[in-house]
Amino acid sequence: MKKIIHIGAEKTATTTLQKGVFQGHPKIKYYGINGEYKEDNYNLNESVFVFSDETLTDPVKTKRGVYNILSDLHSFLPDSHILLTIRSQYTALGSFYCHTGVYHYKTFKGCLTKRDFTSFDYNKIIQEVLKFWDKSRVHILVFVELKTNLNKYSNKLSSILGIDRKSVV
Repeated sequence: MKKIIHIGAEKTATTTLQKGVFQGHPKIKYYGINGEYKEDNYNLNESVFVFSDETLTDPVKTKRGVYNILSDLHSFLPDSHILLTIRSQYTALGSFYCHTGVYHYKTFKGCLTKRDFTSFDYNKIIQEVLKFWDKSRVHILVFVELKTNLNKYSNKLSSILGIDRKSVV
């Protein structure tokens, strides 16, 4: 069984993947937001295990630090693959502010000066991931491809998951 840890950075279609692909897919054992882990519902030889959580790299929501979280995940699932979803930080910050920041920080400047945006530092996240996983086990999907070329994005995602492309769209 293939094991995937999906590190969905904020505002990179993480919820879309969780609800639209991972949750309820007959070949995916999904554990994460709105996911239930029921071993008896799956054929272990034909399933893909996916753990997905966008808070893994968020310093505001988790105080343990990326290195400690990745270390624990690697200890628990040493033969897993990493799926990291990213997007332009400029559009990610704008989206974050429109959907969350405006309620907590009132102004965009207040949001930028008061919120820790370490979770948007994809280079740092990738460097931390590569301390535990070989780069052949690290896969990156870019949000803009989801918006501009769904077929290409779906092909990449289905290849990473090891499932039929038609069941991803």
